[in-house]
Amino acid sequence: MPLSPRLRIRLGLALLAALLLFSVFGFMHAEHLSFVDALYFSVVTVTTVGYGDIHPSSPVGKILATVLILSGVFTFTIVLTSMTERLLNVRAKQERLQRLNMAIGSFFSEVGTELLKNRVVPLSFALRTVTSYTKKSKNSPKSRTSLPPT
Repeated sequence: MPLSPRLRIRLGLALLAALLLFSVFGFMHAEHLSFVDALYFSVVTVTTVGYGDIHPSSPVGKILATVLILSGVFTFTIVLTSMTERLLNVRAKQERLQRLNMAIGSFFSEVGTELLKNRVVPLSFALRTVTSYTKKSKNSPKSRTSLPPT
């Protein structure tokens, strides 16, 4: 079962925070940097900015920086694609709901009036059906209501 975009965003951000925390303490010990310098170096490395004012000098620091660059880009890509997917899903859901409301409106403007006039469908049931259908469609687009037995 695939993870929802919201969960992937949260997991990606948590992974990114853990990665930064790990790299800060790694650079503090490997490069003998202060907390602020290690945090600065970690953020500059993860974001691949690379100002060049600070760089690793020990072999352990170089390996840590390489792992940090690769994993940081990977994690940031996961977060960015998940955020994009979530925004597109919200927009698509709004468009589906708008089309559904237009279809219901056109149905009642063309056919529904005649049905109500001829008392084929009771007015209270028609209103209840439309209301429950639109409420259910907001929560679950697959939900349907059926007509009562005649």
